[in-house]
Amino acid sequence: MPKRPAADEEEEAFVRGKGSFQPADQEDRADDGDEHPSKAGAAASSKKGGKKARKKAEPEDEEPVEALPERFNRVNRLRTADLDEGSLIVAAVREVNEEEITLDLPFNLQGYVQRAQAIEMISPVESSRSSLPLLYPPGKLVVAVVTAIVEITAKRQRIELSLRPALANAGLTTESLQQHMWLPAAVSGEEEHVVKLDFGVEKLQGLLKKSELAQLPSVPGAGTILMVAVQAVNVVSGTVRCSLFSSEPISAEQPLEQNLLKAGLLVSARVRKFFSGDDSSKDGAGLLTHFCGSLQGLVQLHHLGSAVAKDTEFKKNQRVTARILAVVPGTPALVHLTLLPHLLDWTSQGDALPLAASIGDRLEGEILDFKHKFGARLRCHKKTDGKKGVGAVPGFCAASRLADKDADPSASSVELGFKSTYRVLAYNFLDGLMMLTRRPADLQDGVLVSVSELSPGQLVTGTVTRLADHGVFVKLSDYVSGHVHLRQLTDVPLPSVPKRIQVESKLKCRVMHVDTSRRQITLTAKKSLVKDECPLTSNADAKADMLVTGYVSGIHAYGAIVSFYGGAFGLIPKKAMDADEAPALGMAVRCRVTIVDAKRNRLLLSLNLDKGRSAAELKDSEVGLEKSSSSSVSAGGLASEVHVLRCSKEGVLVRFASSDGAQHVGYVPTPHLADDLDIAKARHDTLCSNLGGAVDLNIDESSDASNPGVNLPEEGVILARRYHPDRSKKDAGQDTGGCWPLLSLKQSMRLAVDEGSFVSKMSELQPGRLYAGYVKEIKEFGALISVGAWMLSGVASKVMVAAKKVENISDELMEGQSVRVLVSSVNEEKKRFDADLRPGPVPSSDVPLLVREAEVLRRSFNQKEALLKASTGKKLAKKRPSALSPGSLIDATITSVEDYGVLLSVPAREGLTAVALKENMPKDFISQAGSSVKCAVLDFDPESGIADVSLQPALLGISSDPSAAASRGAKRKSKASTEATAAQARPLQEGQKIAVLPALQKKGYSVLWCQDPPAVVFAPPFGATKWNEPRQTTVHSVLPSIGEVARNIVLCPADGKERRAKVPKILNPEQELQAGSPVKMRLRSIKGLQVFCTAPVGLRGHLHATQFFDLGEVGSGGESPLEGMRKAGVLEARMLRMQQRSAGPEDTEVRGDKVWHLEMSIKPSLMEPKDVSEYEAAVVRWSNLKPGKILAGAVLSAAKNIVWMEVAPGIKGRVLLLDASSDPSVLKSLADHFHPGQVFQTRVLRAVKAQKELDLSLLPTNDAKVSAKSGPSVRRRLAKLQKIDDNGSKGMVAIFQLPERRRATAHITELFDVWVKQPTKRLKLGNIYEVAVLRDWHEAAPEGLEGRAEVSLRPSLVLGRKEAEEERRPPALKDLTVGSKVSGYVLNASPKGIFVALSRSLVARIKLKSISDRPVMKDAVAKLYPPGTLIRDAKVVELDNDAGRVELSLRSAEGSGKMTAEHLSVGDIVSGKVKAVEPYGLFVRLDNSSVDAMVHKSEISDSASISVESYQVGTAIARAKVIKIDGRKISLTVKPSSFDPGELDEEDGEDEDSDDIQDLIATVAKEKKEAKRKRDEESAADPDDDEAKEEGDEDMEQDEDEAEEEPKAEQKKAKKKLKKSDAETKQSPEDSDEEPWKHSSADVKNGLSAASGFDFAEFKVNEASSSDEDADDGDVDKKKKISKRQKKAKKLAEQQELQQQEAENADGQWAEDPRSVEDFERLLLTEGDTSIVWIRYMAFHLKMSDLEKARQVAERAVKHVGFAETKERFNVWVAYMNLECTFGSDDSADALFRRAASHNDAKQVYLQLARIHERNKKPELAAKAHDACTRKFPHSKKVWIAFLTFLYQQQDTEGSHKLLPKSLAALPKRKHPVVVTKAALLEYQFGSPERGRSIFEGLLDSYPKRTDLWSIYLDAHIKAHTPPKVPAADFQEVRALMERCCAMKLKATKMRFFFKRWLDFEKKWGDADSQEIVRKKAREFVESQAS
Repeated sequence: MPKRPAADEEEEAFVRGKGSFQPADQEDRADDGDEHPSKAGAAASSKKGGKKARKKAEPEDEEPVEALPERFNRVNRLRTADLDEGSLIVAAVREVNEEEITLDLPFNLQGYVQRAQAIEMISPVESSRSSLPLLYPPGKLVVAVVTAIVEITAKRQRIELSLRPALANAGLTTESLQQHMWLPAAVSGEEEHVVKLDFGVEKLQGLLKKSELAQLPSVPGAGTILMVAVQAVNVVSGTVRCSLFSSEPISAEQPLEQNLLKAGLLVSARVRKFFSGDDSSKDGAGLLTHFCGSLQGLVQLHHLGSAVAKDTEFKKNQRVTARILAVVPGTPALVHLTLLPHLLDWTSQGDALPLAASIGDRLEGEILDFKHKFGARLRCHKKTDGKKGVGAVPGFCAASRLADKDADPSASSVELGFKSTYRVLAYNFLDGLMMLTRRPADLQDGVLVSVSELSPGQLVTGTVTRLADHGVFVKLSDYVSGHVHLRQLTDVPLPSVPKRIQVESKLKCRVMHVDTSRRQITLTAKKSLVKDECPLTSNADAKADMLVTGYVSGIHAYGAIVSFYGGAFGLIPKKAMDADEAPALGMAVRCRVTIVDAKRNRLLLSLNLDKGRSAAELKDSEVGLEKSSSSSVSAGGLASEVHVLRCSKEGVLVRFASSDGAQHVGYVPTPHLADDLDIAKARHDTLCSNLGGAVDLNIDESSDASNPGVNLPEEGVILARRYHPDRSKKDAGQDTGGCWPLLSLKQSMRLAVDEGSFVSKMSELQPGRLYAGYVKEIKEFGALISVGAWMLSGVASKVMVAAKKVENISDELMEGQSVRVLVSSVNEEKKRFDADLRPGPVPSSDVPLLVREAEVLRRSFNQKEALLKASTGKKLAKKRPSALSPGSLIDATITSVEDYGVLLSVPAREGLTAVALKENMPKDFISQAGSSVKCAVLDFDPESGIADVSLQPALLGISSDPSAAASRGAKRKSKASTEATAAQARPLQEGQKIAVLPALQKKGYSVLWCQDPPAVVFAPPFGATKWNEPRQTTVHSVLPSIGEVARNIVLCPADGKERRAKVPKILNPEQELQAGSPVKMRLRSIKGLQVFCTAPVGLRGHLHATQFFDLGEVGSGGESPLEGMRKAGVLEARMLRMQQRSAGPEDTEVRGDKVWHLEMSIKPSLMEPKDVSEYEAAVVRWSNLKPGKILAGAVLSAAKNIVWMEVAPGIKGRVLLLDASSDPSVLKSLADHFHPGQVFQTRVLRAVKAQKELDLSLLPTNDAKVSAKSGPSVRRRLAKLQKIDDNGSKGMVAIFQLPERRRATAHITELFDVWVKQPTKRLKLGNIYEVAVLRDWHEAAPEGLEGRAEVSLRPSLVLGRKEAEEERRPPALKDLTVGSKVSGYVLNASPKGIFVALSRSLVARIKLKSISDRPVMKDAVAKLYPPGTLIRDAKVVELDNDAGRVELSLRSAEGSGKMTAEHLSVGDIVSGKVKAVEPYGLFVRLDNSSVDAMVHKSEISDSASISVESYQVGTAIARAKVIKIDGRKISLTVKPSSFDPGELDEEDGEDEDSDDIQDLIATVAKEKKEAKRKRDEESAADPDDDEAKEEGDEDMEQDEDEAEEEPKAEQKKAKKKLKKSDAETKQSPEDSDEEPWKHSSADVKNGLSAASGFDFAEFKVNEASSSDEDADDGDVDKKKKISKRQKKAKKLAEQQELQQQEAENADGQWAEDPRSVEDFERLLLTEGDTSIVWIRYMAFHLKMSDLEKARQVAERAVKHVGFAETKERFNVWVAYMNLECTFGSDDSADALFRRAASHNDAKQVYLQLARIHERNKKPELAAKAHDACTRKFPHSKKVWIAFLTFLYQQQDTEGSHKLLPKSLAALPKRKHPVVVTKAALLEYQFGSPERGRSIFEGLLDSYPKRTDLWSIYLDAHIKAHTPPKVPAADFQEVRALMERCCAMKLKATKMRFFFKRWLDFEKKWGDADSQEIVRKKAREFVESQAS
């Protein structure tokens, strides 16, 4: 078995279009090994690098790459010369007309197809009828065959193509056809269910289902060519089953012969090679692929993907889906493939590209690549007000359009990334590109680039290019030309072109016609037309009396035809013009529009201009009303600002405003002026009287803008877009001319719109629901009813009109009457519904309808009262009785008794007649004429003066008990008033429940009354008219008195009865029913999530909650269909399937033992008739539950982390927490957001039928939110943290659970934006985080992370926040630069170094030597830098792009200031350390660099005494000279003879003088012994001091223990001080005369503890004092017994201290603020060669009063610090000396001094010893030390200056004066100026300024031209004679010196220095006059120099 290749051997990554691609020739060399011809070159290259050439391992199962044919050695674009006859190409339609099609071919080629080659000639008749523009719209993709290439000129060729299947499918046979082939075929015929196709192959016929033709824009006729996919082939019958859709590619392993390759085939290919092409232009770049066995195909760079998409990474052997773009015959054939998304999907770009940018638009383009003599590919953005558009647009600019003609574009303007402005010329629908231009001439404003930019009537100016007999040709731009006919040149036609018009002359024209398909425009140059400012471009724009200008295009017997722009024309009738004034053919005329016939699109014109007005005048006067319907006028829309313009007998014409504010004219029929027909009639009469009566309506009424009309207060509802009063009995939905929108002012319709109950579509109707409607028309068979839009029609038969039998419908209903409609059934096929107008019960779901009805009644009463007030019958109004409201009590007298009741008169009210019906009188009431009665008013008509009253005792407030009645009667007699209102005692409240009885039934309302409380109320007229028992209702509104009448409104009472609808019997279900059959069943019960139904005979059905309605995308829904559903009624549904089950005990009507159960659905999508297969597919079974399936699910229950749902009866699924929602607030409590019964759209994730497991998701596949403020857009999801692993593989420290049961990992650098310590500690397991998906689970992943997504928690990616510069993660090496600082987290640490993750894709290394400035132990690296440790501000020191390595350094010396080999030159003096010792010489690492140089053994010394063996590794080389530089090789010499005398350090040859130092040491030792003797004597005299000292020590220890328990705040302050001191230490100069540790000692003092009394500079220790009493108290406390509470507190304190210490260790505080021996020891592992650490360690022990341990640390320090670290080693010795001189004995100090002098620079040791004595206030010892130093090193100016400084500071003037001559005698003359200058400055500072001046004068006499000495002199002199040194400035002294300096004869540059210093002095201390004097002297000096 062959060995399986490793992943890295099988896949070799290369990225499209980037420099990291391996060129194909290099890849060949790697793969072919030694057999490749370039072996010798590779071996030579290997030998030159010093390494052996290695063969690249090649998998055994991978076939060796054979030598490629020449045409496959690079990927060139197709050119016309590459095409041969028979070549197959995928093309896209560019332009089309009836004769020819222009096609876009690959790589900006164009081809042409004649009509005969675009349609298969199957039927000559059908072919002649076919319209090419309809069959081939722009953008349509086709497969074409090259038939010929015709040479038009020497440089221009025309490609002739054919689309006929017979040519495209040549070579195919029935046997060779394979599944999924994509081929052209022509329609040859049709049968009942299929369409027959002709492939042009003998004995082969295709069959295509007619159902698929619905996807096409039009039904294809015979000969139409379609692209179809082969689904199955029947070789025997020769038939092919085809489909219009293809998504499956042909497998890469499925072999296919070369002659069967066809353009357009979708194939699966395998990437073999990448060709990088030229470095600059990428010409020839692309992919080489294998497909269909061993066939080879090329993918050119431009077809690798969209130009605006991100670069796609391809890997070797990667499988890709591609489409064959072109097949060029040859041996072998040249096959081009494409990966463009729209070509893979075979989708047209005909709509997408024009939407992205129009022709002529200006775009901002960025160059992606450029090819010479071809062009540039660009990424463009549409410019909008100077800002970029949202989407990117791909574009292409030809090389000839990148610059003006005859000019080449500059090199910089075609570079990658160059941005400029471009203009769209055309579209390339095949490549999906905008064709652009960048020529400066094309970008100018007003330049036309396409005829589509022109419109009829537009004014243009052009240049005449050619003259002809028929006219002239005018060039408008380089891209657009037009033709001016001879008749269009002048107002009066001429026989020839006028002489004034010549070639190259300018001509102003207007556009007459634009033919975009032919790219032709027709122009006119007639002056009358050119000057016309308002050209008429359409007949629809014409208005009556408008003045227009045109030309006579035809003369006929009936008149003259006048043509205008864009095809507009009109007729001047013959009778309207005299024979004399009849215009001639072609003449320009100005005429007036008399009649506009919009229906027939005709205009009548007249030459009489008297009443004419210009278009501008008409526009100013008209109100902008629109007679025809528009998009804002639709059924259900609101009409506001209604003004009545005219009245007719049938209705009124109104002007209204639509929702968008546009003005329109509409029509309102009289019945639709109000819900009450009487009110509607009264309103119509009132409007007619106000507008002057009823008139006939004019069709062009809207043009009258001067009519203000009568304003109506209410808003209307649009019922239809078009309606005409004369066609009211026909369907108003038809598009007829002269129609108005139909409006209704019924408040029932207005309220229905507000509540969303207005029905505008038949599909919105629900059977069994109640609606507010109106009667459209009365028929003999019934009434036509509508419940919303006028187009909706329902039928109410005679039996459904009223509860009683109706013979004549007109007796019950009237047209326009408002009714309540019960929709009993809906027949969408016939577009009608059955209506029931009978009173009936109202279900709870329709209670809002009752409220609307009551509100309509309230508004009707208001309208009625308003009409009464506005009526003209003022006399009648004066006679009306006042204050008579329903419910008021009046005294009346019976005048007569009738059969229907009694008539009464009211003495107190003149003219009032009352009527009491029998229904409103008590049963035992005795009617007698002349008797007086008390009655209650029910209703009152003020116009007739008749009042309906009631005599019911309950309404009158009279008890039925006689005694009670007598008692009340006595009380009433005592009242002054005879009238009262019964309801006043207990007024009604809105929303109150009352029981009512019927009183009266009026035409528009019902009058009811109630007993408790007694009241009269009104209800809508849609309920029952009579009932005996009181019925419950609700008070809707309690109205105050409206004028004179107050009415209380209630809802229609419910009768409690339900009409039982009939359900048809189904006797034989097996024969009568099938899937999809409509059924009616009676509701039986609701259990769980199902509704159970029954139907006769013995039929059962169930409707699941998921089958109620259609849902949208996944996650939508949330409704509970079973909530509030009535458990009774009839249900209409569609049957999905039928099953026979055993009958139960409840199935009593079943004859046998089996019963049929129906599974039903009432989804709107399934209620429409469909194929049986679609209904069967709608049944949810385990077998069809596949991942990705979308289906509805009903909630069963919701727990904390899961939602259980049911998708079908018995099929239960679960929705896990993260799949439930993308809202974090929902996931916190699923039970609060998911309730049983809710239905949601779900998606199947996993279905296991055997285990009955179903996983669902409520998240759509594109649920990830996209964010796009931080660069490229990313996907956002919610994720749950499952695991934290600090040692995760490849830095993946966190594992998350994503939706869809997916897992994801998060890299340690992707947890936070900021670089935080211990990032994983801030995460909490189980928490839900919002993450950004960086790589999805199905995308290619690194090894070890396959199948897992990769996410990020960084807010900059998740929330789109702005990312700071230091927070950016570099994704690749190209984002780094040497010297930049980066941060990251440790992935792994070993003796080899530290691997740091800078980002999730970039890992850097820190070598062991680069970890610290001091050596670090190898074993300590892993402990010091565990995984997850934060590395801050590491410097990039090396980048290796070839190997992909990044090297970092934590050393402070690394950085941009390092010296490199380029900085060196021959003769430079350098220093360094010995890195390696070889027999032939030394290798030296130069200081402050990473450069190694070699010192040959011959260049080591002038004598043989010093050789290579004299040096060891680490030895410092203080001085070396560069003698040779050869590339990277540098040679040095250290021979003294190679240096000039001035280059040698004069201090190196100084001799030692041991005698002087011995004398100094002896003197110091003697003084110390004497002081010790005195202390011993004092100690012996007082023995108690020792005990006190011991007690003080104990107290001091106790104080130190307390000091360790300081608050953290104090520790933080000390830590900040330490950091500040460290920063100051880093900034201190290296050549300071002070001790190197001076700043460090301050760090120790400030940093270790605030209570520490140790100061290393002074070597002081805390003087802990304690009294005897304190000591005694301490002893007593020790003897006390510690309680349990104290023990517990102590233990708790120890634990807290331990936890704090662990936390500090984890945070790394030990490195910044060490507080224990462990901290210092740990710190020494990394910084063992740093003196400051040792000094702080010594100070720590001194603070603890442990001098011995401090000495031990000092001994370790001087031994540990290496010899290579001279400075650090010297610092430790000085600190040790300081320790011994302060606390040690004379002997120990003397011994240490000797050791220090022998191990370090003796001169520096002497100087430091003197300074130690100075700080210890021992001037005598310091003076002796300085004196010994000067005698030992007399030639060093530094020791003399130090001695002088010491003497001046001690005010020893005499000694300093003697020392100066002594120093000058010992020092060389070249060092005199420095010492003398220092002495003079010290005199100015500490001595006499006059003596200092004398010293300077003497020095300058010897060096008069040294400006540096003059500068020092001037500074010192000015400082000595100005404040604060003196009270007032001594100008005379300073100016005298200045004038002397400026009088010297020096060069101008040096004199400029003196004048500037003088002027600066005068600006600070002088005035303007003194400054002018200085300037004058400067000018005089300049003039003298010039002369």
